[in-house]
Amino acid sequence: METTVTKNADALIVGLPKEIHSGNAGNVQSEINIVIEGQKKVIFDFSVNEFVSTAGIRVFLETLNKIQAQNGKMAMFGMNDLVFEVFDITGFAEVFGVVKELDDALQNVA
Repeated sequence: METTVTKNADALIVGLPKEIHSGNAGNVQSEINIVIEGQKKVIFDFSVNEFVSTAGIRVFLETLNKIQAQNGKMAMFGMNDLVFEVFDITGFAEVFGVVKELDDALQNVA
């Protein structure tokens, strides 16, 4: 299992693996697809994550589309500086609702 899942009273929190790259992106996407089914508020916890490749970013683009199709919201928190820089430079930090803390992510999906 690449991901962990915690159900908060307000949202589903998905913990991510140390790395998301072409070698495991398919597995990560499959796991995410299963756990987000029917969920309106999904938060991704990057606390353990140290690397996201373009294949990983594609996972989150597909996930965002699925969540929005369910009239849901998505946020991300806990990125280290290097991972945040990748999301920020590409413009995806704003698209995905990237924040530093879980409390801020919970506000973003409220």
